[in-house]
Amino acid sequence: MAAIAPVTICACCGLRPRHNTAADCTGVLRDQIARLELRLLAQDREHFLRSVKRMRRERNLTQAQVGRLAGVSVNTVIQVERGRRSPKESTVRALRRVLMTPTSAVG
Repeated sequence: MAAIAPVTICACCGLRPRHNTAADCTGVLRDQIARLELRLLAQDREHFLRSVKRMRRERNLTQAQVGRLAGVSVNTVIQVERGRRSPKESTVRALRRVLMTPTSAVG
């Protein structure tokens, strides 16, 4: 039976070392944080896009009004609400601006 090699853990980050110096360790952690931030941003974007129709209705806005206020076509709003379109980041920002602004400021 073969002996199992002990697992060594990095004193800096508590991970299995894939690096040789503390600077390498910092790079590993920075990369992991960046990947986590990207995943959270993607999840936030998807959650927002799934909520567009609900948010529009809560604000008593028509699809045409949202399109006009966001500077996008009505068809874009319809397609986003139906989940049939993955909009550009500029479109997502415009929709966020319209739908996440307090109702009293929209109009």
